[in-house]
Amino acid sequence: MALFDKNGPADALEDLFDRERRAILGGRFDVLERLAHEKERRFEAVIRRERDAERLDRLKAMADRNRTLLQAMERGVRAAGERLQRASERARDLKTYDASGRRTPISTVPHALQHRA
Repeated sequence: MALFDKNGPADALEDLFDRERRAILGGRFDVLERLAHEKERRFEAVIRRERDAERLDRLKAMADRNRTLLQAMERGVRAAGERLQRASERARDLKTYDASGRRTPISTVPHALQHRA
């Protein structure tokens, strides 16, 4: 490998980290899943071939940055799920009055559409 080879495993891993960062910020879970497998292969290649300590430090910093973003994404998804769960629970408690004045629970069946002719 040449000293300034821009197609080496470290360059490929840096590129992958950049793509992963964009996928995280864009909420692209499908891309993240695909990149996870590729990232494993790239790590293996870098471990076998890269000896430049500065380069390895830069890769570690990029990995740490993405890990922090992924953790924040996970917390956000979890919080959104919990909020949806609470909203669903509250909706089950909603009541209305029917034509005769009796209290009736409001149906919260998801995706239930009412069609009228």
